[in-house]
Amino acid sequence: MRSAEDRLKIRRRQDSANPQHCGREKPFNPAVEPRKSGRMGKSHNACQQNPNGQQPCHARADCSQLHQLHHARLTTRGRHVGLGLTIASTFFRAFGAVAATIASMLTWLIVIAVFGLLGLAGYYRGAVRAGVSFVGLVLASFLALPLAPTLRPLVPKLGLTNQLWWFVLPPVAVFVLIVLIFAIVGLPVHHKVALFYKYNTDDHTRIRWERLNQRLGVCIGMLEATIYCLMLGLVFYVAGYPAVQTTGDESPAWQRLIASVRKEIHANGLDKSLASLDPMKENYYLASDLIGLLYQNPVLLERLLNYPAFLALGERDDIKDLVNDVEFLNAWQTKAPILNLINHPKVQGLINNAEVANEVSQVDLKDLIQYLSTGRSARYDEEKILGRWNLDVSATFTLARKENPDMSAQEMAKLKTLIGIFLAKTTMMATPDNKFRVKVELTEQANRMVEAARAAAAAAAAAAQAAAGETPQPPMGMDPRMAERYFGRGRGARAAQPEEQPRPAAVPTDLPGVPQFSLAGEGTWERDGSRYKLSLTDAKNQRHSGTCTAEEDRLVAKLEKIAPNLQTLVFVR
Repeated sequence: MRSAEDRLKIRRRQDSANPQHCGREKPFNPAVEPRKSGRMGKSHNACQQNPNGQQPCHARADCSQLHQLHHARLTTRGRHVGLGLTIASTFFRAFGAVAATIASMLTWLIVIAVFGLLGLAGYYRGAVRAGVSFVGLVLASFLALPLAPTLRPLVPKLGLTNQLWWFVLPPVAVFVLIVLIFAIVGLPVHHKVALFYKYNTDDHTRIRWERLNQRLGVCIGMLEATIYCLMLGLVFYVAGYPAVQTTGDESPAWQRLIASVRKEIHANGLDKSLASLDPMKENYYLASDLIGLLYQNPVLLERLLNYPAFLALGERDDIKDLVNDVEFLNAWQTKAPILNLINHPKVQGLINNAEVANEVSQVDLKDLIQYLSTGRSARYDEEKILGRWNLDVSATFTLARKENPDMSAQEMAKLKTLIGIFLAKTTMMATPDNKFRVKVELTEQANRMVEAARAAAAAAAAAAQAAAGETPQPPMGMDPRMAERYFGRGRGARAAQPEEQPRPAAVPTDLPGVPQFSLAGEGTWERDGSRYKLSLTDAKNQRHSGTCTAEEDRLVAKLEKIAPNLQTLVFVR
């Protein structure tokens, strides 16, 4: 295809051959007679604004030539710009491909670097020193883990409170110490051998020995490199397993490096070889799976607390404080670095708590992971009573009416008040250690009724004491504001600070207008065929025995002496 400049030359030759065509004896040549910018613009406007619609031949020729020349310049300039952009994009694409290739070969680059450095070190150290160091390296590899417990008590004395250092630092210290001892021992051994060949042999033999010493040093250095590569591979294999599951965009660079190398080890098939040398137990990998599952799924927190083995732990104040910590939960949900979550003061407090650590160490991790993943537990599903239960108010009231068909309207109203207002927030929790707990939390309406009943009782007591000529005294444990209201100023301090603190009852009793019941307390359960035997001790040390039947999401408990016309409670999960 002809370019614009070639077409312009052909047009010029045609105009020269036929000068009458354009009314000029000599065609316009922009290279010889350059126009000024203003004049060129004027001629271009004249070509477009001729009122007759006809243009002179020389005007048409000039406009055509100028358009072609301008188009040629723009085309050339566009080619230069496009070429520059193409080169830039190609460079960055190639650079990105090289960077990706280097990242994918990171494992092999580390291996090559280790072999190169230790081979060079073996050449300059010689076979004697390299051989002694090799023996120390082998011994350190076998003795690092067995001797680590001897140094573990020294770790807290260094000020390292994180328990992770208790497992990492001792074996590393033992390994480095043994390697250094043998490296130091190799110096006098090499010196004695060198003196022997220097003073007891001729120069030819000494030179041959030195050459052999260097060559053998390279071979021994390669053997050392093999062991170091296996050990480095084990470090990345073990540490990278949890790192892969808990590494995000905001994780530290070293954590992302460990995760990247661990993925490459798996992609290259080296994990099969390293698995045969892995010293870690199965619980380490199960714990890593558990941490990764929880880190990636914060919504599993509620299910974790409902796991039967953790029911009692969930009632601890420190765990409740952590669960209600908004800052911690936000960091967890936004995938903050895992180390930031572990180093949280409240988390560290739980980790360093011996009681919590003992409870967690006894958990079946396989069953816990299955429960978090599916909601089913092969270990605890058989015991239907286990878990947290909430009182079903409507079902309990309906069942009470069926069991007491002869209740009067007044008794039915009292029962409705008891179940619907005072027992509406009753919960029951059964744990795998054959214990259960019934907790009664009063509603706001129930609290108002109790306060009103207390005020009425206090007013009646004050009136009775005044009629008898005695100085009214508030009862122990009475609210200071109420004591000041009904017994005068200065009486609230006595009520607020009793001399003896009696055992608190689950709910106030013996107050007019307040239903009388006895339910809150702790007890034990025992399986009896398809039912469970219950034995409950309430806040007044009264014992209640009974039975219950439990299904998947429903529990029906029959207990003695709960309240008038109420013996059966219906709970749901």
